[in-house]
Amino acid sequence: MGYLPFYLLNNSFDNIFLNFSTGLVLGRKSKPTDSGVEGFVFLGIPYAKPPLKELRYRKPQDPEPFTRLFNATQFGNACLWNSTITNQKLNYTKMDEDCLQINVYTSKKCLLDSDCSVAFYIHGGGYNFDSPMILNESVIVENFAKEGRDVVFVTFQYREGSFGFLNLNYKLNLTADTNVGMFDMLQALKWVKKEISNFGGDPNKITLTGHSSGSNAASYLFVSPKGKDLIHQGLFMSGTRKSPLYVDNNQNVSRIIAIEAGCAFDTTNWDNIDDVEKVIECLKKIEGPQLAAIQGYVETFGLRMNGPHQDFGPNSFFELSVKELMDDPPKVNVMTGTVSEEQADGLSAIEESSNGTKFVNKQKLQVLCQSIFASLTIEHYEPTIQACIEEYSSDLYRTKHIIDDVVFFIPHLNDARSVAKAGGKSYLYQFNYSVPFGVIDFKNNYTFLKTDSPRHSDEIVYLYGLHMGRFGDKERKIAEKFSKIITDFINHGEPTSEEVQWTPFKPSMNNYFVIDFDDNLTMPGMARNYHERANTFWNDIIPKIEGKVEPNFFETNYINLLPLINMIEDNYTYSPIIYPQSYYKNSTPPKIADTLSLGGHNVTLMTLGFSSLEKSNLTKYSHFIYMPVSVRLKNEIFNGLMFDKMWEASQHILLRLLNLNILGEEFLHTCEYIFDQDEITETIRSSHFDIMISEIFILCPLALSTHYGIKKNIFTSPFPLSELAYSYLGLYFPTSSIPTQFLRIEGKMSFSDRMSNYIFYTVESLYLKYVLKGQLQAVYMRKNNGKLIDTEKVFTKSSAIFINTMPFVDFQTPLTPRMHYIGGIALSKPKPLNKFFDNLLSIRKYNVFFSLGTLVYERHMPKSLKIGLFESFSKLPHVTFIVSFPIHNITFKLPDNVYIYDWIPQNDLLHDDRLNLFITHGGQNSINEAVAAGRCMLSIPVFGDQERNSGMILRLKIGHIFNKVNLKNSELLKNTIWETINDKECHKNSKKVQKLYNLFPYKSNEIVLKVTEYIGNTEDFNEIIFDSAYLNVIEFFNLDVIFVLFFLLFIKVLSIYLIAKFLYNQKIVINKIKLD
Repeated sequence: MGYLPFYLLNNSFDNIFLNFSTGLVLGRKSKPTDSGVEGFVFLGIPYAKPPLKELRYRKPQDPEPFTRLFNATQFGNACLWNSTITNQKLNYTKMDEDCLQINVYTSKKCLLDSDCSVAFYIHGGGYNFDSPMILNESVIVENFAKEGRDVVFVTFQYREGSFGFLNLNYKLNLTADTNVGMFDMLQALKWVKKEISNFGGDPNKITLTGHSSGSNAASYLFVSPKGKDLIHQGLFMSGTRKSPLYVDNNQNVSRIIAIEAGCAFDTTNWDNIDDVEKVIECLKKIEGPQLAAIQGYVETFGLRMNGPHQDFGPNSFFELSVKELMDDPPKVNVMTGTVSEEQADGLSAIEESSNGTKFVNKQKLQVLCQSIFASLTIEHYEPTIQACIEEYSSDLYRTKHIIDDVVFFIPHLNDARSVAKAGGKSYLYQFNYSVPFGVIDFKNNYTFLKTDSPRHSDEIVYLYGLHMGRFGDKERKIAEKFSKIITDFINHGEPTSEEVQWTPFKPSMNNYFVIDFDDNLTMPGMARNYHERANTFWNDIIPKIEGKVEPNFFETNYINLLPLINMIEDNYTYSPIIYPQSYYKNSTPPKIADTLSLGGHNVTLMTLGFSSLEKSNLTKYSHFIYMPVSVRLKNEIFNGLMFDKMWEASQHILLRLLNLNILGEEFLHTCEYIFDQDEITETIRSSHFDIMISEIFILCPLALSTHYGIKKNIFTSPFPLSELAYSYLGLYFPTSSIPTQFLRIEGKMSFSDRMSNYIFYTVESLYLKYVLKGQLQAVYMRKNNGKLIDTEKVFTKSSAIFINTMPFVDFQTPLTPRMHYIGGIALSKPKPLNKFFDNLLSIRKYNVFFSLGTLVYERHMPKSLKIGLFESFSKLPHVTFIVSFPIHNITFKLPDNVYIYDWIPQNDLLHDDRLNLFITHGGQNSINEAVAAGRCMLSIPVFGDQERNSGMILRLKIGHIFNKVNLKNSELLKNTIWETINDKECHKNSKKVQKLYNLFPYKSNEIVLKVTEYIGNTEDFNEIIFDSAYLNVIEFFNLDVIFVLFFLLFIKVLSIYLIAKFLYNQKIVINKIKLD
């Protein structure tokens, strides 16, 4: 043992010093527990070098010696994580990559005698979240440091998520090690073996234990050739080995994280070691919290890091397959078991009819059965799946526990059996005590049902105080009894005592101990035939049906099933399907989808795949129906008006009308493609969606909901609402004061402005109503047996219209109660810039951010404009230009003050006050971001609604406009940039509009959620339909009334005239008679 000062022996001080291989450590005495137990605590001791910079994704290295006294009286940092599958709160002030630290709880007796048993505990969290910090120190001290138990209890932190289990290509010998999270655990175990005697522990009496994924990890250490010789026995709680493991486990999600981080692209060759090494180098440069946030983003899309992957060879963690390791377990004692209810994931396949009767949805049950066999290649696959469905559809309780049977109950039973057969002693248990409400502090409005308890993790509140709530006298006594069972096994290798008569496991009996407590705190004791029916089915019946079985070491089957698994494993209120018409990443519908998903609804996003990245970029929380696009259609869209011809688009009215026709034809072909996807159509129709939310950029969505059999519609607009929509709704669109979507009006309209505006509105309306509408009608009829559809009526009867702007950032147009401003819903809360961009803004006094949006690629831009653009930047050497511009064909040298990146944290950058100007294309989302950030703009509209939006920028005096055709004039652009940077009025007005945005009384996400739920609760929505929508032109403009009034007025005037004339003539006659 190391240095032990005298004052410990007489308990006169609260601190304690220990000396071991890396230096002197300061610990502390714990506060007395309710029963007066005191222990000694050492927290945050490094067991490895901080895995920073080049050590990120590398196996842990031995820690450096301390240069001074190490203070171990408080926790260090938690390892970085960001996960949506837990209600634990993130706290980055306590998180860091410098986190490979160990915590030791010991007693006075152990410190003096140095022969205490050791519990090496691995915390759970699905390999993605949590930390030993969430355990309750007082409960640990009470249960393990109490006199007569004296167990040295060890916890530690290991790298989680992508930091610990990144796997970009298992076939390549990369500088990024794999399974480093497992090697962290191994390193911590080696540290305990070496140093634990200094804390009073016996290095030859280490019990390897954990809970949930921590128990799963412990079971891998238990059989790994690298770990099994370091431990004395094993204690596994609700988690054990999975076999087979995938060799490419996490490969798909790792690559998506790299793509989201801007470190990988469509062109990345994942089988080329140079390409992958560039990805690794890029990932190492990104700040840890940013990477954690990206992982959280990807995870909520349904893609999660799933712990270790199967590796082989002497430098690997496993060396052999998990199955081979399981066939030769250590010949030591093991205590293993579960709680009776566990996770009950099979509840997702149980539904309730209108009369309240519960039944099994066999389609959902089939998906669960398929997921179970995803890691196996089975000779008789169909009969095996059918047997699974029949077995678990006959009994609702069986359905409820289908996943528990194969993840928890049967694996723990098989573990007990294999250890017993190998010569060790097994002690199998099941914790059945129904934990009372309030004992566990649930922070996510968990609905407690007595029949659902004990659920996964409920029992460890009694051992480690996890999520500890209110403990009464009975709960304290249960904690005393349950923890004694655990410490008896740790200390003696068996849980048997005078009170607990526990017989070792016998394979012929499948005997187990039932941990439950009646009112007298008496436990039932031993029972036989642990989960007998499940054991018979999985260990006897299925092997006879499935025939030859081979392990499947690849995650492909599982990845293909994942969307269906995610879809059925959650319970929701409403099921909307959302179709985004737009082709840009930050469009409104995906953000609406995420908002509704977070609100507890089963949202599916249907999208066309114009890019391999779209599937992972569009939504965080929703399910996907993904339509790969043909090369012909992709080329038509990407090489058509919207892209190659965007720089030719003009304000001239005739050219705009011509371009409208081209655009209509392109989108009509898109509609034809969607309608021809028969398999997807049947999938949607059979899913019985409640609401369809679609972007009414063109007429296609007007027919889709009827085609799919969805009765309720919500339409969204990615920019200010189309003038045609007002016509459909029976509202007058004032062309004399409000510009149409594709025209720029900067102030009060002149006569020529009104003329152009009226002509465009009229021709556009006629074209969409009488040309494109008929073409869409033909597409619909072709796929619906010649049935007609009135698209105007569909739009008129829509339940709501969401508009992606704000009332103070738009022209004041007519509104109905169905219209709702949701501008800003696509915006995320700004975060501090990472170190790289923070440093970039500090190079020069002035900083300009240049971005022309998602769709504007450098390769489509004429060379003369490119040259002029970058020449203008070079003429302002005292300004840093941060450019978001995918580069493919730059043949000239870029100026030194220009920094170009494919990906930039745009929202975060705009909110940094060191940024002086935002050069934008004037897209609605970019304007929303600039307004929210209070940033002055220079708009260079390229196509579409950007001209109209730029007119609004001028009208509000929050920016200037530059004509795209003048980009070749570098001197003019330079002067305009410098003038805008120094425009004090622009900066002042931008802050004013930002204040309006921040103080707006209605939040976009709240509007979307509440309006959608309101619509979901209503049968029809006819009460606020404008009758004017069904009026003809004569009725709408009251032409008949005006005519009648005009006619009556004419008759009246004429009558007055005739009477006056008659009287006048009579007067002349009378006067004449008088004269005569």
